[in-house]
Amino acid sequence: MKIIKKYWYFATLAFITIGMGVVAIITSGKLNNANPIAPTVPQVTPKAANESCSLTFNLATPTPTPPNNTPINTPTPTPHETCNQSCSLNTDCVSGLVCSGSMCRNPNCTWDTGCSCAATATPTPTPLVTCNNYCSADSNCVSGLVCSGNSCRNPNCTGQTNCSCPGATATPTPTPLANL
Repeated sequence: MKIIKKYWYFATLAFITIGMGVVAIITSGKLNNANPIAPTVPQVTPKAANESCSLTFNLATPTPTPPNNTPINTPTPTPHETCNQSCSLNTDCVSGLVCSGSMCRNPNCTWDTGCSCAATATPTPTPLVTCNNYCSADSNCVSGLVCSGNSCRNPNCTGQTNCSCPGATATPTPTPLANL
């Protein structure tokens, strides 16, 4: 009896764990039940598919080499590799394509995997930004302004949103000196 009083929490925990295991097993059995939800619905069993296709192979036999290793006068094989297929030489590719990087490609745009040489979009130049408009670098602003706090501003007074520096005096225009 002392053991039960001393370890009652372990016994309770074991009992709960075993109970949860039983509930999990019963629940999984119910989920695997194959009985229809509505017993009045007719059950259709699918027919096994009839074998209607067959796969055949046509293998070419290699050309025999004569015993004295003299070349046989055979026609050059016609190239059969199309765009973006593996190749070793330009002659492996169909007419109009070249072998570039072990792939048949258009000679005018060997980087294009579609061989269409689709024109790349020409970037539209971004217009320069005027005073107090958004910028990310000085080069975004019109001449004479700098990008400060993501806005184009006068470099002499970046805190002014109208780009006019308060208290700035106009630079006097020099006047010509009288003849001496």
